[in-house]
Amino acid sequence: MNKVAAPSIHVREATENDVEALARLAGQLGYPAHPDQIVARLAALRETLSAVWVAVAEDDVVGFVQATVQCSMLLDRVAEIEALVVEDGLRGQGIGRRLAASAENWASLQGCRTMRVRPNIVRQGAYVFYGKIGYGHVTTAFTFLKTLNEDSSTATQE
Repeated sequence: MNKVAAPSIHVREATENDVEALARLAGQLGYPAHPDQIVARLAALRETLSAVWVAVAEDDVVGFVQATVQCSMLLDRVAEIEALVVEDGLRGQGIGRRLAASAENWASLQGCRTMRVRPNIVRQGAYVFYGKIGYGHVTTAFTFLKTLNEDSSTATQE
C-alpha cells in the first residue's frame, strides 16, 4: 500500500483572502456558510478575545482552527477550541495537531492555563484525535438552545 506523503504545511492567521476556503471547510464540518457570512464572522471575532488560524499547503488553505478566551465567575480565564477542521483526504497527517498547537500557544499568551474543546457527540474521530494530543474527557453535558427574537429583547418588566 502506497502512503501519500504529507504536504508541507505552514500555519498563519486567517485573513479575508481565505473566506472561500473557510466557508468550504466549515461546510465539511457540518456548518455550511456563504463566504459573505465568513467575512462578517471574521470581523465580529476581531472584537472578541478570539483568533483564527489556517493551515496552508502549496498556497491552498487545507484546515482552520478558531480559539476563544472565555472569562467566567466560576473559572479562571480558559481558552476553547470553537472549531477545528482539516480538509477531507488530508486528515491523519499532523495538520490538526499543528493547528491545535497554534491555538494552545496563543491561549497561553492570553494568560490561559487551560484549553477546552467540546466536540459533538457524533464526531467519534474527534474524540480519538483530542485524546491523542493530550486532552482528557472530564464531563458529558447537554447543550440547550433558544432562538431569540425581537419580542424577547423588548419585553417589559412588571
